[in-house]
Amino acid sequence: MLLVVGLVLELWPNTPMPPKPPGLSAALSRRRAQNGLSQREKEVLGLMRDGLSLPAIAQQLEVSEATVKTYVSRLYSKLRVNNRSQALMAAVNQGLLVSADAA
Repeated sequence: MLLVVGLVLELWPNTPMPPKPPGLSAALSRRRAQNGLSQREKEVLGLMRDGLSLPAIAQQLEVSEATVKTYVSRLYSKLRVNNRSQALMAAVNQGLLVSADAA
């Protein structure tokens, strides 16, 4: 047993690491290069700007409230914010939304 472990340890440094799947690396790079907001997330953001509640957004988009909560959670994560006000300010500052005053 000890001989097998020693042999494995001896060969380990010479074993090349398996390559990353080519599609995964490219997809991650593209996502980071974009702002990362999907079209639907942008729609939700606009409806949030207009003052709609989550149930009202769900009704407008004809999806469940749970789906809207998922979109909002992803928005918060991507914009690195914790609430609706911060999300809207970050979106305006990043040019993702025109402010309600300018609209």
